Amino acid sequence: MAGIFDLLHALDERAESAYAADGCVVIGIAGAAAAAVTGIADWSDTFGRPARLGIVHAASNTAALALYVASLALRKRKRPLATLVSFAGYGMVTLGAALGGHLVYGETQGVNHARADELPTDWIRLLPLAELMDGKPHRAKLHARDIVVVRQDETIFALLEGCAHLGGPLSKGTVDDCSITCPWHGSRFALDDGRVLEGPATVPQPIFETRVNAGYVEVRAFAKEAP
Repeated sequence: MAGIFDLLHALDERAESAYAADGCVVIGIAGAAAAAVTGIADWSDTFGRPARLGIVHAASNTAALALYVASLALRKRKRPLATLVSFAGYGMVTLGAALGGHLVYGETQGVNHARADELPTDWIRLLPLAELMDGKPHRAKLHARDIVVVRQDETIFALLEGCAHLGGPLSKGTVDDCSITCPWHGSRFALDDGRVLEGPATVPQPIFETRVNAGYVEVRAFAKEAP
């Protein structure tokens, strides 16, 4: 918006356009601080390639912020130069936005890693009940998906194995008080309904209905209308 108003001011030289552009720059600078805080929080839970891309993303946005601050300082005395500096800042913002979009859509950061689509609605025989140790997570294959099965006394729980936060292996997590904790970042989910008990996960873990039939554990996708 600052760029649009700067262009309007260059065409009509109206003071209102200049005030609007300056106001947009001020608001953008203020908003950058809040965006940086949330960005750092997201980045702290990444590793490997996404972490490196996050650093470049942050560097691009930091450079854009510096350019916009410089543009604001120049606007009273050297508006044409300030406008050019502002457009340079917009270029860096565009680069940062492209990297941020790739982190979300390409590297799947900050999205749900436990989508509950295409799960079987019919009962599927999974494994012998005797293979389950009480309180110990067990990974099993359900068609092309991995699930984690937990036995507590006579109750059998089953959830998608990949943590909704970043896909961590719940089968390597810890079970305590009817909950399971991801070993990667500490997200904790209730075994009975998959709700988030502790973050950083923000969406529940998909669960399955379970039953024991002829000594085997069987599962199917949880029906919302089931009791």
